[in-house]
Amino acid sequence: MPIGYDGYFYERYGTINLYGRLKGGGIIYHDGSDNYAALQLYGDNSGFTGTFIAKMRSGNHRLAFMTQQSGSGNANWLLDANGNDCQRLLLGNGTLNFGSLSGRGLIRNDATGSVIISIGALNSNTNYSGTLSQANANDKVGVDKVGTGTLIFSGNNTYALATTVQNGTFLLNNNASTGVFSSPVIVNAGAFGGMGKSQNTVTVGIGNGIGAAFIPGTDGTVGTFTTTSTVTLNADAMYKVDINSIAGTTDQIVAGSVILNNPQLVIADIGSGSITTGTSFTIINNTGTAAVSGTFNNFPEGSNVLLNNVNFKISYVGGDGNDVTLTNVGLTTDNSDKESSAFRVYPNPVKDYLVVTWNMPMESQNKMQLFDINGRILRSCVIGGFPYSWNLKDIAPGMYFLKMDGISDLKKIVKQ
Repeated sequence: MPIGYDGYFYERYGTINLYGRLKGGGIIYHDGSDNYAALQLYGDNSGFTGTFIAKMRSGNHRLAFMTQQSGSGNANWLLDANGNDCQRLLLGNGTLNFGSLSGRGLIRNDATGSVIISIGALNSNTNYSGTLSQANANDKVGVDKVGTGTLIFSGNNTYALATTVQNGTFLLNNNASTGVFSSPVIVNAGAFGGMGKSQNTVTVGIGNGIGAAFIPGTDGTVGTFTTTSTVTLNADAMYKVDINSIAGTTDQIVAGSVILNNPQLVIADIGSGSITTGTSFTIINNTGTAAVSGTFNNFPEGSNVLLNNVNFKISYVGGDGNDVTLTNVGLTTDNSDKESSAFRVYPNPVKDYLVVTWNMPMESQNKMQLFDINGRILRSCVIGGFPYSWNLKDIAPGMYFLKMDGISDLKKIVKQ
């Protein structure tokens, strides 16, 4: 189907078994009326670079993916037909590729085996509001989020295999109170967040990876993510918390249990107000009875986290006794705060070279790391003297975070 042209598959009775290939960059519509008519795709459709739209009509026509190659990681798939299995997975085992996925349709694995749907190779931002499910316990299905774009799941999903984030951002935005999401989430790289609800585990980072982030809501907004199961943040994970100093609100994770394997904690104020001394924010609401396991990197119980030159004392036994809280204790004069205030960077915003200064005596070499907003480590170096000039010419414009070992203050860097 050439770019700029549309084509149609329409069935009213029976089944079309298509062993040929979908090709070109145009739009293909799939439609049908009643009698459970079907289009079954067998061919290698990887050369299709357009958009495939399964229209919502009676809910009685079917689209079936019969082989691994019947999808296309180079095409957009807008699946809107919303009968129980209007989009059927019948390939048994293997990976089915969608360059992007959107629509409100229902996708169901109806064949024994394990199918992984790889979504996002086109690096676009899409919202899938339908339901991904499996006919029974032997018809397993999972998701791999790839590409640099953002994929949102805003419907109820009952598939059992893992949702693995390999790149970009995956947001779960189903109903915060009644939402259903049965898949465990594993974030190897990129970011996970949203304001939805899950009934399974969330694991961010692999321990020694390139970095991964947990961002409730979306970056730059305040939101709450809820799971009735366990949240684990590993050593290469970043928990990015936005606080709105005007509204007095904060990002929050609500979880049945919490494991902190020395991850990074990054706090940002998206407001422009002042926070009264004594104000406490719960950044992790641990709804279970067990204590939080572990701590954030460089932030043991009772240590200070600096935000807008104000110290917030962190506690892992806050709230009702096992929550993670930040309490404004105002300005202090202990040595750690002197070290934080002595750590300076300029110019900021920076175009080419960032100068890092340290206005206190050095006792040893210091390690510096530059993170992006998804928690990935972009640069790392060991500094033996100050001032230090860091060449950031090849870093893309955007917001980053600079961290020096042994200092609680994280510097927000804007690259022009």
